[in-house]
Amino acid sequence: AWNVYSFEKPANELVRYQNVFGAASLEFMFDLVNYFAPYRETRVFHLIPFVGLGGHMKFYSANDKSGDKLGTENDYSGLLNGGLALKFRLGKRVDLNLEGQMMVSKNNFQGTRTVHEPADVTALVSAGLTFKLGRVAFQPITPMDYDLVNDLNGQISSLRAQNAELSKRPVSCPECPEVAPAVTKPIIENVVAFRIGSAKIDKNQMINVYNSAESAKANGGKIYIVGYADEQTGNANINMTLSQRRAEAVKDALINNYGVSADNIVIDFKGDTVQPFATNEWNRVAIIDIK
Repeated sequence: AWNVYSFEKPANELVRYQNVFGAASLEFMFDLVNYFAPYRETRVFHLIPFVGLGGHMKFYSANDKSGDKLGTENDYSGLLNGGLALKFRLGKRVDLNLEGQMMVSKNNFQGTRTVHEPADVTALVSAGLTFKLGRVAFQPITPMDYDLVNDLNGQISSLRAQNAELSKRPVSCPECPEVAPAVTKPIIENVVAFRIGSAKIDKNQMINVYNSAESAKANGGKIYIVGYADEQTGNANINMTLSQRRAEAVKDALINNYGVSADNIVIDFKGDTVQPFATNEWNRVAIIDIK
C-alpha cells in the first residue's frame, strides 16, 4: 500500500490530499541483455522491461490538514502497468534494483483533475536490494564428449574401410587347409546410467536392463553387475554405498520386472575407486556383463 499526495488550488488556497491505495499485478519480464548477448553469470548490468495486469484499490482520500475523508472509499478497479527495471550486480549474493513504472487505473484520487475521467495514470519510481540465499551458482553439465564421439566415428569409418577391403577377397581358398571355427561364448555388455546422487533407474534406462535380461535368457549366460560412482561428487564412503545401491537396483529390476533368477546374478560395487570412463559424469553407472 502507498500514500500518494495530490494538490488542488480552489479559491486561491493550496490544499493537499492524502490518497491511500494498494495495487497488485502479474507481470511479464524480459531480460534484454541475456537475450541478445551470451549468458554470463557475472554480468553486472541487466535491462528488463515488463508489463502487467492486476487490480487497484483506493482505500480512502483525506484532507491532509484536517484529516477529513473525502469522496468514495474502497474503490476497486482493474490495473494495467508497465515499466523498466535496471538490475546491477553488487556481489555474488546482492543485486541493486532501480525500477520505474506507469500504472493505469480508475483510482479516483481526490484532488486530481481526472477524478471523473475513465482512467488515471500514476508514475512510480522505486529502488531496492535483492539478497540471494542458498545456492547461487549453476552447475555446469557436459551432456556429450564431442572429442570422444568424433574419435568413435573415426574408428567406425576405419572399420568400414577394412570391411570393404576384406569383402574383395575370394569366398573360398581350395589350397588352404580347413580350420575348425573356434567356438567362443560372446560377452554382452550394457550400461545403466543414473542421475547425480541417485540409485533410481530412470525410465529411459530400463531398455538396457531389458536387453540384458533377454540376452541372458537367449544365451544362457550369467549376469555380472558392477556399480560405480563419480569421484568428483560426495566422498569415498558415500560413493561406495551409492554404487552398491545402484548395483542392487539393477538386480532388483532384472528379478522383479523381467523374471531373471536371483541365482543367475552376481553383483559387485567399486564406489569411486574405479572410474571406467574418462568423463567424470559418465561414471554414475552400473555396468552389466553377460558371460
